Amino acid sequence: MQITILLCLFICLTYRLYQKEFTFRKPFIFLITLGFALFAISTFYKDTFWPYYYEGIQYLMILVFGYIITVRKNNTKIIQIIKSITLAILLIFGLNKLSSEVKQLPAYDGMQVQRDIVDFIQSHNDSDKQNYCVKIYTPPVIPYTYNYIFLYNRISQNTPEPSDSWAKNSTCWLIVEYDENNERKQLWLDNTIPQEADKIIEHRIKDVDIYLYSNKQKIVNNNQ
Repeated sequence: MQITILLCLFICLTYRLYQKEFTFRKPFIFLITLGFALFAISTFYKDTFWPYYYEGIQYLMILVFGYIITVRKNNTKIIQIIKSITLAILLIFGLNKLSSEVKQLPAYDGMQVQRDIVDFIQSHNDSDKQNYCVKIYTPPVIPYTYNYIFLYNRISQNTPEPSDSWAKNSTCWLIVEYDENNERKQLWLDNTIPQEADKIIEHRIKDVDIYLYSNKQKIVNNNQ
């Protein structure tokens, strides 16, 4: 859908400029500048940056497109035909997309997967429920969603939030999301898991691995 909108934008804008029937007004300049700025920022990141942070970018494209087709200067019959055809194409694509989404079962993805992961950890946490460790690896680096879910469970169910330190725990849960960059993921695992730690639980929900490690060395030190 985004490609279709971009193509229509390019055709309409090119035709308008060729006919010298388009004026770059301040709202349009702002939208175009914003679009280029967002694209420029995205070039510094890889992996899942677009779907995580630019999920609504198509609305910016629609605003730019709407601005172009509503310009009425020298609105000839040919321009009216182009507008009608363009809007008809977008309407057909939109209805087709809506029809396919209505027929399709909801995908098991996103927030539901992350909620199930948090529920699994809290339901299988047999250690000190008031003080347990959870470390999270996500390709976007910042695990905001998991933190929000832990916070929500604390507020709604009075379930304590975890810490991210082994300091007061002999065990620690690890949430490891899928990452195409295996070297980066392995480096995080090597730096996170103590060499003397043993794996107690290994579980997978969709493409996310969940581990529970026990640091026996820490248990010995605590008993001394």
